[in-house]
Amino acid sequence: MIILRHLLFFFPDPPTFTSSPQNVTVIEEQNRNLTLNCTVNGSPTPDVKWTKDGIDISENQRINVSEFIGNTSSLTITNIKRGDEGQYRCMANNRVKTTISAPGKLTVNCEYYFSDCIA
Repeated sequence: MIILRHLLFFFPDPPTFTSSPQNVTVIEEQNRNLTLNCTVNGSPTPDVKWTKDGIDISENQRINVSEFIGNTSSLTITNIKRGDEGQYRCMANNRVKTTISAPGKLTVNCEYYFSDCIA
């Protein structure tokens, strides 16, 4: 009798971004929302967090990071303000490596051309 055993080998892969946050320009106005996305592969599945200008983003009433769905992480900013302007990146980490995405620059222009923006 011959018994065949299937061996499953697990080869860890470092996180690799297949898409990074895009550069976006928006006009500051009430109730304007924006979602930035990044897509990353890796094995084991990486944990993803977001940074703005190199600083970890904390969720609050206006900023929400979605669950990691289908290798995509989303950052949603509601009621965009001038102070949201900056460079956004995803940081993916698994036991193999930590990888940082290319930056996506968010530019926030004033609602009215001749008025001063309030940060």
